Amino acid sequence: MDSVSAASKRVYEPLPPDVQATVVPLFHNNEPFVKTFLSTLLPESDHHGIDDTLRKSFPLACLGRRQRKSKLRRAKGSLSLTERRRLGLYQLRRHGSKYIDSLPIHELWLQYISSLISLPEIEKSGFTAKPSDKQWGQVTLALYRADYHGAELEVTRSKCSSLRGIRGIVLMDTKNMFKVICRDNVIRSVPKSPCVFSLNFKGYTCTIFGKYFCTRPAERSVKKVKGHCPSDL
Repeated sequence: MDSVSAASKRVYEPLPPDVQATVVPLFHNNEPFVKTFLSTLLPESDHHGIDDTLRKSFPLACLGRRQRKSKLRRAKGSLSLTERRRLGLYQLRRHGSKYIDSLPIHELWLQYISSLISLPEIEKSGFTAKPSDKQWGQVTLALYRADYHGAELEVTRSKCSSLRGIRGIVLMDTKNMFKVICRDNVIRSVPKSPCVFSLNFKGYTCTIFGKYFCTRPAERSVKKVKGHCPSDL
C-alpha cells in the first residue's frame, strides 16, 4: 500500500525544470518554438509554407463553446404550459364545487351567445330557426365557433348508455371533453365524440353533434366549416 500511495503522489509532482522549459512555451503559442518544431518534422519542400500558416489567426478558436441561453418567447408575466400543469390549472376535482356557484357564469354565457349571433337583430328580420331562413348559415357558424364555457348542456344521445341524461354547466372545454358540473355538485367528464348534446337559450333549442366539436375552442373559433356534414349510417 505504501508503494501505491508513493506512486500516486509522484503523479501530482511538478515537472522538472528542463521539461517545463520545452513544454510550457508550446501552450503559450510560442512562435519560434512552433516553427522549429515544424521544421524538424516537415520535409524541406514544405518549409516555405510554415511562415504563411503561422500568420493565420483563428479568433473563433479562442472563444470556445458558448452556452446557449434559452430565449423566453412568451409574454412577460405569462405562464408556460409546464407551469400551468404544475399549478393544476387543467385539473378539476370531482367533488368540492357547487352547482349554484356556476350559475353567474351561465348568465354571462347567455348574454355572450345572444350578442354573438345578434339574436335581437335577426329576430326582427323574421328569424324562425329553420334551415330555410337567410340567417341560418350565420347562426350555425356562430354556434360552431362559440366558446361553451358556462353553457348548460344535456346529453340526449350517446353510444354509452351511462352518459345519457347528464346535464350540467360547462366548466372546461378541451379538445375531446366537456367537463360539466351537475346539479348534484359533481363534476363529470363527458367525451364529445360519442355524444349528441342539447342546448337551450332564449327560448331556442339547439342540437350539437359532439364529433364535430373535437377541437380546442381557440382553434375552432378560426376553423373553416364545411357547407355540409356527412350523416351517420
